[in-house]
Amino acid sequence: MERKSFVFYKEWREAIKDLPDDVRLEIYESIVEYATTGNIQGLKPLAKIAFNFIKPTIDKDAKKYLAITERNRTNGNKGGRPRNETRENPNNPIKPSGFSGNPNNLDNDNDYENEDNKLSSPLPPLGNRGGNYLSSPLSQKDGKPRNFEGLCESLKHLNLSEKEQNQIYVLSNYGEIGNPVWKYIQQCIDSIGKSTSDKTRIKTPGRYIIYKMKNEENAGT
Repeated sequence: MERKSFVFYKEWREAIKDLPDDVRLEIYESIVEYATTGNIQGLKPLAKIAFNFIKPTIDKDAKKYLAITERNRTNGNKGGRPRNETRENPNNPIKPSGFSGNPNNLDNDNDYENEDNKLSSPLPPLGNRGGNYLSSPLSQKDGKPRNFEGLCESLKHLNLSEKEQNQIYVLSNYGEIGNPVWKYIQQCIDSIGKSTSDKTRIKTPGRYIIYKMKNEENAGT
């Protein structure tokens, strides 16, 4: 699978900075080629020695990227609640143990540009280990499968602020399987590495996801 971007670690530069210019260039080109396409050409002995120290990290990052991509696609395709499902009575909100936030706060429909929208900071629900999407207290209460752990990892991968993460927790019903959030997260991941002139590039993933999720909520009411 080809990738449009990858992480280049400072320690790599430190490791090869004293090598001859032609060797360093060969290593740099090999890193870019291997990290983006998975291909590698025959290297000269000195360059090969240095590259072999770097290759395991590239492989590890690529494996993590593929796992996140596949998980988000899977989560986005696993059912989910109907668009017009009746919500719980806002005057009688459910307050599951393990949360300081209230899942019923997702009625806020401020535009995503509004920086004054303040949601509480919920504690992560327990469970969601080993693919058991019904193990959290909230899922046991309402019967809806969730992957909160996967949601947290995906949002951190996109480098969202804590405030943005907390908003998305609530809007996604804490990582509910089948929730549109997985689709929008994947769109943001796929946008990484696109040219700044590309109109399809998502410049602010957090705002984009929140804006889209609020549109989903408004369309379902």
